[in-house]
Amino acid sequence: MPAFEPKRHAEGGSTLFVDGLPASFTHEQLRELFAAVGTVHWSRIVADVDGRCSGFAYVDMETSDEAQNAAKRLDGYKIADSSLAVMISNRAPQALQAERFLALNLDKAFCELCIRSHISTAGSSRELLDAFSYLYECYRFTGHCFECDKKTQVFAAGRSARPQG
Repeated sequence: MPAFEPKRHAEGGSTLFVDGLPASFTHEQLRELFAAVGTVHWSRIVADVDGRCSGFAYVDMETSDEAQNAAKRLDGYKIADSSLAVMISNRAPQALQAERFLALNLDKAFCELCIRSHISTAGSSRELLDAFSYLYECYRFTGHCFECDKKTQVFAAGRSARPQG
């Protein structure tokens, strides 16, 4: 089996925390806003219990320089009656790290143990449990892990990694 190689190594300081988004703000609007100042690698609006924008999001830019530029240019940016607060995130929550890992390895499926080996374990065990609860809700199916080749419950962001039919 070939050695695992991620599409891109995580770069410190490339993830932004964005606060002050209006409840009606969409993921497409978020990506467009940040794409105007650099390359958006992945982004996620954190939803409230009704599925609407909770007011904050995470955006990962291609490089830490692009993230710093985006933070400088968009911090204080006005949207409707809101003013954005945009800052470099010291550490993305583990659910977002796992989601980012899947996005970086589009169309490949991984078991829980292999994903755990690629995300930061800093933080509480509760945060890690929440991360995998989120993955189980959004990305789980039965298949083969790309890394260890076991047939088990796996997670994938891409459609072609999911079973058809």
